[in-house]
Amino acid sequence: MRVMLVHNPDAGGNKLPDRKALLAMIRAAGHTVHYCSSHDRRLPKALKRPADLVAIAGGDGTVAKVIKLTYRRRVPLAVLPTGTANNIATTLGLTKVPLEREPSRWSSAQRIRIDIGRAAGPWGCARFVEAFGLGVVPSGIRQAKAAAASAPRGAAEYAVSNAVRVMRSALCNCTSVPVRATLDGRDISGRYLLLEAMNMSFVGPNLNLAARADPGDGRLDIVLVTERERDLLDRYLAAEERGDSRAAALPARRGRSLQIEWSGFAVHIDDRPWPTRRRRSHKGTIEISLYGDGVEFLVPA
Repeated sequence: MRVMLVHNPDAGGNKLPDRKALLAMIRAAGHTVHYCSSHDRRLPKALKRPADLVAIAGGDGTVAKVIKLTYRRRVPLAVLPTGTANNIATTLGLTKVPLEREPSRWSSAQRIRIDIGRAAGPWGCARFVEAFGLGVVPSGIRQAKAAAASAPRGAAEYAVSNAVRVMRSALCNCTSVPVRATLDGRDISGRYLLLEAMNMSFVGPNLNLAARADPGDGRLDIVLVTERERDLLDRYLAAEERGDSRAAALPARRGRSLQIEWSGFAVHIDDRPWPTRRRRSHKGTIEISLYGDGVEFLVPA
């Protein structure tokens, strides 16, 4: 196969393969490969080269970046998860296979479709792969990124567990947000500590908020936690911090189109605040949906 490798050299830590090792791994599996750093400004041009597969070595931010650049090309994607949380790869079941074995599986792997979400707000439109949300998650993501600056470099497990700890701390200081919203035309307004429109099962520091989410079914899993359910959310985060997979499921609904009346509260798309630049605050409607855009991923057969 002709492989275009997009690699984030800053992802993960020192124990993960570098550029040279990744190229050798792919060639050893019988593929030809071209390389481009995810930081290279020529990446959009490099992704237009003829290829049978685009392989992405990096974390969720790198995977989402490539998805948004390639979704109209209909070239399948494969992930070599070298990030910290690896929410997308974990949802797809790609973290269960040793990294060095992945390239040899590409020729026989099955293809699955992954939806791409679209958010349209007063300041413009953006696409997302993991989730859109408000409440404790955007607050926790912001605080976790600040805390990560002092974390030991390359200590991925520490970084994730510490981010969950920070998220739980953020909950203590989080006030519920009054939200007027509809899901597929049905009123779901309320005061929410957490409202997440999930395309993937995981978001933020590997939080498995929507365990039953299917990223290719054309529907969003809307996870909703009200002020009355604060203790439930705290118990959930405490279980995640301990690494306990038996955490109680959070309330959720499924739908295709979510409309929210925005009044200035913080929101996020994937692992970033949205909009990424501060804009003049004004009210408006945010529409979150799956518009039919999607990409194909190679996953274990």
